[in-house]
Amino acid sequence: MAGVIAQPFGRQSRIGAPDGAPVCLMRGRSTMAQHSRCGFTIVELMIVVVFLGIVATLLIPMMTHPTAEARRAVLLRQLQAITAQIDMYRTTHGDALPTSHPTDPMGEGMAKNGWGVLVSESYLKEEPLNVYTGSTRLGEGGPDVASAEPSSGEHGWYYLESNDGLGVFIAGYDPAAQRFSNEPE
Repeated sequence: MAGVIAQPFGRQSRIGAPDGAPVCLMRGRSTMAQHSRCGFTIVELMIVVVFLGIVATLLIPMMTHPTAEARRAVLLRQLQAITAQIDMYRTTHGDALPTSHPTDPMGEGMAKNGWGVLVSESYLKEEPLNVYTGSTRLGEGGPDVASAEPSSGEHGWYYLESNDGLGVFIAGYDPAAQRFSNEPE
C-alpha cells in the first residue's frame, strides 16, 4: 500500500497511484485534471528563463570588464608613484632632474622606452604600463599633448620639464575634465 500524507482538516492523500502514474497531492484525489495543474507550466518556466537572461546580460559586463573608473584609479596611483620616485631622485641627486642624468637620461633616445635612470637605478621596478593605451613608452609633451593621445596611441606617458620641475602626464587622460580621450564630454 502506498504511503499516506496528512492534509489540513484531517484529510489524507495517497502517494503513488495504483497504475504507477504520479499523483498530485491536491485535496486528496489523483484525477488527471488535477495532475495537469501540478508543477510549472511552460509559460512560467519561459518567464523565469527570460528574467534570468536579462539579469545576466546586465550583470556580467559589469563584473568582467574593467570600468573607466578602475583604469583611472590604477593610472592615478601609478602617476603618484612615478612623481614620488622623481622627487626621491631629486633629493638624492642634489635637486637634479632625471632628465639631466649624464649616461642614462630620462626621455632621451627612447632607451628603456624613455624611462632611463628611473628604471636603470631601480627608482621604478619596471616601466609603468598605461592600461588605457597599453604602452610603457614615455614621450616629451605637456598635458595638452598627453590628453589628446588616443587609446591606440604609441605612448603611455608624457613628461614636460619646466622651471617648476618635471611634470609627468598620463597619455589619453585629461586631468582637468577627469576623463579619457575616448569618453564623451
